[in-house]
Amino acid sequence: MVRQSRIKKEEAKIKKTRLNFQLKKAELFEMEITLDDAIEEFNDRFETGRESKIVEPTAAEEVESQEMIESEEEEEYVPPPEEEITPEEPDSDEVFGKDRDLKELFKKIALKTHPDKLRDLDEDEREYRISLYKEAANAVKKGDGATLLEIAYELSVVFNIDANKEVKWLNKKVKELEHKMMEIKQTAEWIWYHSDGLNKNIVEKMVTDQLGFKFKSNSDGTSCE
Repeated sequence: MVRQSRIKKEEAKIKKTRLNFQLKKAELFEMEITLDDAIEEFNDRFETGRESKIVEPTAAEEVESQEMIESEEEEEYVPPPEEEITPEEPDSDEVFGKDRDLKELFKKIALKTHPDKLRDLDEDEREYRISLYKEAANAVKKGDGATLLEIAYELSVVFNIDANKEVKWLNKKVKELEHKMMEIKQTAEWIWYHSDGLNKNIVEKMVTDQLGFKFKSNSDGTSCE
């Protein structure tokens, strides 16, 4: 009875940590979208030297691009070169160290992402899974179990890892996500975008004084200030 209670506690702990990870991941994604908006408006307000306009392709470039796409569609799919890491290659202690969980988790991911397993998928899905495969292989080299877990969740891979280890890996990833969010919040664009009233005036003065950015001019030549 005690053992069953301990197992349930571990399962609850893992679920809670997974949900926290997914929440932080969603928060970062939302912040990145907001930051894009902030940067666009910031660049409309200040002369930053950064190009914010989308350059439309010329008619000739569009034709050339379409011809390239049609040419690629006609070509038969060729798997990546042999030098790419395969599920069998990262099998030494130099790569996996003494952590066999990394090896087993990578193998399960490779079953769903290795180029040789994807011949029946459409091109978009094949490219997506190959990108996950490369990301997983790179994570293995770095001993990054958290990224492997993230990919495993994405692919609905069933695995069995010690609960404490999974929680440890996930918490490490959560800290990385929180660090990225903190960096976003410290950008001038983010601070300016989320300020208003008198506070915005103060922020704009700091932007012009400390960063040296100037206000953009209106169409009549007057300053936006």
